Amino acid sequence: MPIVTNHKNLKLHHNTWVVRIVIPKDIRAYFPAKDNKGNRIKGKFLAEYLQSTGKKKHQLEEALELRDGIVADFNIRKRHYRSGDFDPVEDQAKVLQDRWKKLVGSQEELDKQGEAQGVHGAGGRIKIDEFDEAFEQACDIHISGGASAVHKQISKMWLARKLNAEGRQPNEMDALRELAGADGVKRVEHFLAVVKGLALTSRLDDYMKIREVTKTHPRHQQKIRSTIKEFSKEFPLVENVNYVNVKAWTRRLEDKDLASKTIKSKVSALNLYWTYLEELGIADRNQKPPFQKLGITSHVKHVRQAWTFEDSKRIVEEETSHSKNEPVLKDLIIIALLTGMRLGEICKLKTTNVTTVKDIRVLNIPLEITKTTSGVRNVPLSSKLAPVIDRLTEQSKDGYIIPYTGRGNQYNDRSDIWSKRFGSHKNKLEYQKYVDCFHGMRHSANAYLSKEGVTVVQRQCLLGWASEDGESRSMAVAVYGKMDIEYPLAKRKVHAEILCDFYSFI
Repeated sequence: MPIVTNHKNLKLHHNTWVVRIVIPKDIRAYFPAKDNKGNRIKGKFLAEYLQSTGKKKHQLEEALELRDGIVADFNIRKRHYRSGDFDPVEDQAKVLQDRWKKLVGSQEELDKQGEAQGVHGAGGRIKIDEFDEAFEQACDIHISGGASAVHKQISKMWLARKLNAEGRQPNEMDALRELAGADGVKRVEHFLAVVKGLALTSRLDDYMKIREVTKTHPRHQQKIRSTIKEFSKEFPLVENVNYVNVKAWTRRLEDKDLASKTIKSKVSALNLYWTYLEELGIADRNQKPPFQKLGITSHVKHVRQAWTFEDSKRIVEEETSHSKNEPVLKDLIIIALLTGMRLGEICKLKTTNVTTVKDIRVLNIPLEITKTTSGVRNVPLSSKLAPVIDRLTEQSKDGYIIPYTGRGNQYNDRSDIWSKRFGSHKNKLEYQKYVDCFHGMRHSANAYLSKEGVTVVQRQCLLGWASEDGESRSMAVAVYGKMDIEYPLAKRKVHAEILCDFYSFI
């Protein structure tokens, strides 16, 4: 226990000045207790924040200066924790990273001045190669007992005359290895790499803020961030990333039976981030592109099936506890069967999207509702669909056709809760996970319309699929803007009635 002194937050511990701050109860969850190996102890948190200044008893003035900076940093972190702006695991590294950039800038400026004056090594006054505070922070975060324990271990090793592997006197990293093993050293080295901008994730926050990724759905943004962070666990430093290592990584994913589409999605996200690092000069542009031409083996883990007539009838008519508790679930399924609409589109429909175009009542699907521009369309209200929509519209309390009941997810995705309920409902009826899914009703509508002679271009317009050449553009705008006479809404309504006739049980 540090010896209390008259200097606020500054205590003496084994002849070394240590900053000691009481952690407020409301943010202690961000300071988990750890065992000797640096692993978190579930349910236990620190009550005090301790950080060594590295200064001895006779260096009080220097220790006081360092104390002021450490306390100021802690207060910044405290505010961010309470506002929810910072990642509790990485915020210390981010604070020090900004300071490191300024330090490097000062070093370069001093070097330039020295060269101009004919003096070499002018910047030697700044300890860039000995970023002590970053090391102290890393130990406090990742090592049980913090930096104080590491310094104490060095003293023990010196007194025991224990040399390191190179036959030299032990240093901080040797003590660290003794205390926490290779894993502890790896965690501290990764922290230092983040501070110096050499870690793979060191520019991840900047990337998420300034690139086109910010225009994507929050769920997709989180997926990109998670992909890059997960990859960085295997390759924490930029220098670890090369074509050979990445190819071996994709092979390991294939061995885990991941679908090729999933692997390619991960590679695509990593490739875009790597391009960003190349533009900043952090990644080496001269090496073979690590995320291109990897030869990923084509493998589909789950093939989604269209719903047959019998299964469609069963999923509507057979009752489970989930459909009994939420009667709207049956309405949701019926709308999908009669229109081929996506779950996300149905859940975003507002009562104002029910409108009349050329004397025909339709569901208007604008760009903000659909997945792509190809989905922009008017869906005619068929004879069996209209009563369902009218009833749900009349019952609406929040302006949406499908209510947002229960507890939503962190992205306020209205379809999330209904996706889970549908999944539970069909699982109770013993349908296959991933194979028999809500999206299969969309494929069913396409198949049944095709059998009745509705052309592919007409089905693209009705269901909001992309054009045959794969371009993501609205068929309703790009094609039917000039074909409206050939395929008017009245004819589309006739085709929509095909699904009403087919699903006789509705």
